[in-house]
Amino acid sequence: MMTDGPSYTNDYTLTRRKGTVPYDTIAVIGECPYFLSNLPADCRRYFLFIDYYISNQLTADAWAITSLILFALTMMSIFFYITTRKIGVKKATFFTNIIFAALFICTLIISYQKHTLLNSHNEAIVIVPTITVKSSPSSSGVDLFVLHEGSKVLVMDSERNWDKIKIADGSIGWVPSSTSIKY
Repeated sequence: MMTDGPSYTNDYTLTRRKGTVPYDTIAVIGECPYFLSNLPADCRRYFLFIDYYISNQLTADAWAITSLILFALTMMSIFFYITTRKIGVKKATFFTNIIFAALFICTLIISYQKHTLLNSHNEAIVIVPTITVKSSPSSSGVDLFVLHEGSKVLVMDSERNWDKIKIADGSIGWVPSSTSIKY
């Protein structure tokens, strides 16, 4: 079913113009913020949907430009608040300033999150023909499984020239940092 915009259905699926994306896909985009962790699952899914839908409307650079514009509007509003003498105008600029400042902070946070996401190099490709994944960051660790050249892995942590990796099936282990290229 194709729609013009998102829709919230009982099976917690986000329906977009180009198809359907399960909420599980949205949930892996980022960790649930602390203040959302105490809410019921339905509410958390709703907030994750809002975060996903809004933050993906613009690029990181566009969000940064938007936050700069909102910062300038906030400064102009503060200037008008300080320089005006009429009570009605002071009230209007005060509330306008609060709105611009809140929007500035929100867009700055979204811009920072998108910038961090774009610049985090936590995925890697194995570049050696075969590598045995270890249970600890040392060559004396227990052998867990073998990876072959071209395998895509998620780098979870790095320690003393060893990378803690996770593969698609959820298996976790350690490999020497020189055996993979992060991208």
